[in-house]
Amino acid sequence: MNFVQLYINDKKSNQSTIFPIDLSSLDFVVNRLFTKLFRTSSIDVVKRCQYHVDFSLPSVLWAKRVQKYEAKFYASNNLLCEINVW
Repeated sequence: MNFVQLYINDKKSNQSTIFPIDLSSLDFVVNRLFTKLFRTSSIDVVKRCQYHVDFSLPSVLWAKRVQKYEAKFYASNNLLCEINVW
């Protein structure tokens, strides 16, 4: 189980969590904005436009940031980061 799954499944902590349904909702809003912006109903056209303007969906950005955080966390020499809380 990776950090994303643990973070999402941790409902008892006081931290704000992002659930997969929240990410898919944000992705929907962004895709809908692109459909209106480019006046199309084709998701393929939307994805091509997002690619050409170098736009990443919120779910992709979230995954990249979690990956970056995990890399820094595991590379850290801090003793608090070495405690296995999970």
